[in-house]
Amino acid sequence: MLSRKLLGAGGVSKDLELVFQDAQFNNTDNSFTRGISFSDVREDDLIILSITTRKNSDITYSATGFTKLTDLYVNKTDDTNFAMFYKVADGTETGIDVTTNQIQNNLTIVAIYRNADTSNPIDVTIATNTATGATLATSPNVTTVTDNAIIYQVVAAAGQGTNRPLVDFTQPSSTDNFIQIGALANKLAACTSVQETTGTTSLNNFGGGTGYTGNSSITATLAIRPSRVLV
Repeated sequence: MLSRKLLGAGGVSKDLELVFQDAQFNNTDNSFTRGISFSDVREDDLIILSITTRKNSDITYSATGFTKLTDLYVNKTDDTNFAMFYKVADGTETGIDVTTNQIQNNLTIVAIYRNADTSNPIDVTIATNTATGATLATSPNVTTVTDNAIIYQVVAAAGQGTNRPLVDFTQPSSTDNFIQIGALANKLAACTSVQETTGTTSLNNFGGGTGYTGNSSITATLAIRPSRVLV
């Protein structure tokens, strides 16, 4: 697990810690509850949900009680739908109620951070990138405004199992907590790093994933702000 406790402007950072992360395949019609009851979520934890679907139409996602960070669609032979959400927990959460406007299977990754800033847990606006074809979308950089922000990188891709299969993603160098889920037609992955000093990141990219002209992919970069204790 990634945990940092470092001096920062205006106070001392608490341990901003990834306390839970898992990936699930969710078989759904138009709605499902994404379970997190086994995560020991506590009040003021930051819950991040990433979701992707291979569907040849634009899907709209919602998650009850969560704030949507992005909702993207890439139109190619193999279409990628992707969304991210977050919530500052009240400590009673046992699942995330997700609703879509299509009937399709979904892949999800949930990450839970402890000691993120509860007022402004997202340090700067999420950055996203898309690509079609054999070359995987690159991870966009962000410019942080808080020392010791955790950088959360996500990638999603769509292919076709028989004719245009995906391969496993590979972890970007200098990152931690790599996780992925999916098969030949749909994949989702995430990893983390720390931007110790405010400024623009210089991120390494995921590898693997796409390899055919009909494939598509989406990447997102999120900066998580640590809480401060004034001294």
